[in-house]
Amino acid sequence: MKRIKIHDLGRISYLEALKIQENLVGEVIDGSDTAHMLLLEHFPPVITLGRRAKSEHLLLDRARLEKKGFQLFESSRGGDVTYHGPGQLIAYPVVRLDGKNSVRKHMRNLEQSVIDLLGDMDIEGMRKEGFPGVWTSKGKISSVGVAVKKWVTYHGLSLNVEPDTGGFDTIIPCGLKEISVTSLSAMAGRNVTAGEILPRLAEHLREALGFSSDKAEFVSP
Repeated sequence: MKRIKIHDLGRISYLEALKIQENLVGEVIDGSDTAHMLLLEHFPPVITLGRRAKSEHLLLDRARLEKKGFQLFESSRGGDVTYHGPGQLIAYPVVRLDGKNSVRKHMRNLEQSVIDLLGDMDIEGMRKEGFPGVWTSKGKISSVGVAVKKWVTYHGLSLNVEPDTGGFDTIIPCGLKEISVTSLSAMAGRNVTAGEILPRLAEHLREALGFSSDKAEFVSP
């Protein structure tokens, strides 16, 4: 693809972001040579169930989640159950894959963008074979899950920057009972904001996806 547009959407609901993704996926399927990267935080907080999610990994029913202010949706992305909320930076790239860029490689690129960002902050990010996402010495810091329609990807990654990690107490993250969840703020030992990290993640993700800086454009919502 020839260029990429980077959209800072601020705080936005899950369904609103999904609608934008689906519209952009349609444009790319119809032949557009422009890829897209949506950067955002989800509000209201939301629990999403991936295609491999199991009901027992959800620790509260819908009524109790709604009472706590959480939304609940089934998602077309791969993976199990996860939580998204304020203080967690989300990146949804909409990119056409080709023979040199398989789904697996795309997911590795998403992980690499986070690993590179963590490296800038002297934090070691690691992969765990068989478990998509990025891990640190203190627990999982980023989740990765994508969907593909006619070789166009959507959904993407979440990076815990300064979230209320109590949201993860309503689920068994990724279906792993012993999992620990951490954030950039916890790892850095200081308050790190999503606004501070957003341009850094955008640059690392642009590089990992193979777009040069002169082919990238920041656009308003």
